[in-house]
Amino acid sequence: MNRIRIHVLPTNRGRLTPLPRLQEPQACSFTHRPCSQPRLEGQDYCLKHILEDKNAPYKPCSYVSSKTGRRCTAPAPKPDKRDT
Repeated sequence: MNRIRIHVLPTNRGRLTPLPRLQEPQACSFTHRPCSQPRLEGQDYCLKHILEDKNAPYKPCSYVSSKTGRRCTAPAPKPDKRDT
């Protein structure tokens, strides 16, 4: 007996439509090596690399450890001009 095979293409009927993805935050613009950290809001760099942007409202932290004498490498917010 010969069997007839029928190939049925899948349809979207009965399936849930995929929800649109929320826009993922853009990655850091650091150029020396790839950085996949999200950018700070309104900036081009992540928190680790924000000091690369001279126009960013951050400055190097001024804390120096009394035990090791090493400087803190974290960025610190610049005070507003009107705060001084």
